[in-house]
Amino acid sequence: MTIDYSKKINELVEYLNTCRDEYYNHNRSIISDKEYDDLFDKLAELENESGIVLSNSPTQSVGYKVVEGLNKVDHDKPMLSLDKTKSYKDVIKFCDDKDALFMHKMDGLTLCLTYKDGILYRVETRGDGITGEDITHNANSILGIPKTIPNTNTIHIYGEAIITTKDFEYINYKLPESEKFANARNLASGSVRQYDSNICRNRKVRFICWNANELSKDGTMTSGLDEADKLGFITVYRRTRLSLPNWTEEHIKEMFENMKLRADTVNYPIDGIVIMFNNIEYGKSLGRTLHHFRNGIAFKFYDDTYETHLTNIEYSIGKTGTLTPVAIFEPVQIDGATVTRASLSNLSIMKSTLNKPFVGQTIYVSKRNQVIPKVEYCLEGEPIHGEELLFPLVCPYCGASTYVEKDNNGPEILVCTGNNCIGSLLRKFSTFVSKQAMNIDGLSDKTLEKFIKLGWIHKYSDIYTQIPKHSHELSKMEGFGEKSVTAILDSIEKSKTTTLTKLFIALNIENIGKQNAAELEKFFNNDPNNVLKMNIEGPNGIRERLSKVNGFGDIMVDSVCKWRRSANDMTEYMDLINILTFTKKADKVTDKLSGMSFVITGSVNLYKNRNELVSIIESNGGKVQSGVNKDTTYLINNDVNSSSSKNKKAKELGVKIISEEEFNKLLGNETTTKPIKKGLF
Repeated sequence: MTIDYSKKINELVEYLNTCRDEYYNHNRSIISDKEYDDLFDKLAELENESGIVLSNSPTQSVGYKVVEGLNKVDHDKPMLSLDKTKSYKDVIKFCDDKDALFMHKMDGLTLCLTYKDGILYRVETRGDGITGEDITHNANSILGIPKTIPNTNTIHIYGEAIITTKDFEYINYKLPESEKFANARNLASGSVRQYDSNICRNRKVRFICWNANELSKDGTMTSGLDEADKLGFITVYRRTRLSLPNWTEEHIKEMFENMKLRADTVNYPIDGIVIMFNNIEYGKSLGRTLHHFRNGIAFKFYDDTYETHLTNIEYSIGKTGTLTPVAIFEPVQIDGATVTRASLSNLSIMKSTLNKPFVGQTIYVSKRNQVIPKVEYCLEGEPIHGEELLFPLVCPYCGASTYVEKDNNGPEILVCTGNNCIGSLLRKFSTFVSKQAMNIDGLSDKTLEKFIKLGWIHKYSDIYTQIPKHSHELSKMEGFGEKSVTAILDSIEKSKTTTLTKLFIALNIENIGKQNAAELEKFFNNDPNNVLKMNIEGPNGIRERLSKVNGFGDIMVDSVCKWRRSANDMTEYMDLINILTFTKKADKVTDKLSGMSFVITGSVNLYKNRNELVSIIESNGGKVQSGVNKDTTYLINNDVNSSSSKNKKAKELGVKIISEEEFNKLLGNETTTKPIKKGLF
């Protein structure tokens, strides 16, 4: 299914900017930090893939515009964000062999203090990273801000305005239910931006310093913070670690857990750990993007559980006819976002989590990675006091009977017996025609659903055999015309030339993703007939040999064997390979481009088309990416001075831009070929 990049990007930009406006200017969080980060990463991915970057995209700036009322102030230095991660591996990879500083990531509002001639000159909020708000009038009401320091230089001190957990709870305790504040972060943000400094004073806002680099005596962040301690600042809890080449994920996890316990002890609200290179000059040498500095990353924690009550269990249908239970519960606020539903995965997990679910059951919900809602457990021993929620005996989509399937020690799964269940068929066909699979344009979910209801498509091969038969009938239907039907037929015909990898993706083999599909193509030596020739079990069988392939665990091996064992699946597979023509990746010729990653943009002149250039790169050991990122080695563009988004991204990341001629020189081939003439004549 084709992605409408422009529409999706515009929607994400508009929504994320709304979230930022609420967060920075109105002290309200309408989604959690993790939900924001997840959508932000998705937007960046779409921008990389499409080359579309809007001028007001949040990936190009930090925060949001300041509200009217407080004086605006331009920062002497940008106050940008940090890149984020939830992976311990990323932390180890980031630190590599450099000394690193690990600090609490304070959950408050970032401030910059400027001292001139030893006197506090200004206090400003981060705002959009370039322009903030002047809140100097509240400086005397914020704990931990010295009025003077014994240093005559212009000094910038960065830190977080926070309200401790204990103080926040006490403030809320004194308020009626309707006036209680949502969280400490929002209260701190609103307090420092009050016109009346007495309000700020009464809320016990504290300033915690986490960057005093301009005070450093030896060029390290540690030294700067130590000096700040001496001057009366409250500084962030931190731990310095020398290079981490021998550290494991368990080492990092243990350290982070200990640091989290320390925050609980002192009642400081934190939402993660910040990791910075201790050497200040080295950190500066890494530069920055428009959104974040490259001298550090932020590791974010998971969320806690929240109590609510179960109201229903619905069932969603998957591509293979499996019915997945989904818990529906009373709305619960998690980090400012309203959550009302969460997948229970399968019957086994539903039973272990809820025992005997019923309406009104007390349950506890979290957000895994602060993104995915999850029912963690129920209140043990609670008597049943509502209607029991039993799994359905008939499919809610097609009315066919259901049954419980259980393989070996696997989970209990509810399955629809309807071979032509419209819900299941639609999901399967939607994947089959998607861009990463058969890449058939014009077959939207709505169109596919119409074809299913008309009885035109029951199995994958029907797309190639039945839709063309009904082309005349289709052109007479509302919403279709001769041109659109011709376009669909052309796209269907074009998709007949494909790769075995794309077919494996299209076939919806359970637990097999894009990367696994590519490995399967190699496993079967790029020959679709080998799938049928190879035995499943026994010496040199699929199970034994595939279990030795990197990335294939028992579950994936079982999935492939189950698919290969299915008579229906193999009949469908044979029908398709008799229709399709398979291309193979070019054999590797040299290792000249080994370890290099390329992105191609703009028109090509020395090769027939981009596909030929891609083939040359891959046959010489290189990789081709869809978008420019930190792992890109070269961007190939004949217009080196182009103002395209990919060129801009490459320059921003320091990725070298080369022409086709320069690419040929990398291969050791001086360009002797004349530009290929393209056109009809």
